[in-house]
Amino acid sequence: MREAIALDEEITPRAFLMSKLADRGVQSMTSAKVKEFTEDGVVYTKNGEEVTIGGFDTIALATGVKAYNPLEEELKDFAVKSLLLVMQKFLVLRI
Repeated sequence: MREAIALDEEITPRAFLMSKLADRGVQSMTSAKVKEFTEDGVVYTKNGEEVTIGGFDTIALATGVKAYNPLEEELKDFAVKSLLLVMQKFLVLRI
């Protein structure tokens, strides 16, 4: 999990985004795992501690993804210099 938001953004757009979020009082919570949603909040765990927060009318949830590519693991024993997954449907192999 990442420790900050928008880390992949270019410097200038990220600075603009972060400024706008701060101006609007938006708070971000990173490296937390949502356990459940309540009627007006959320229960989450972070650093092994369970926390309940509430009193919200809107919760925005942004999640990352972890790649699932079992073929890459199978090809590690072959003489493949690089493996490129393109659009998650086509494989390009350089042998």
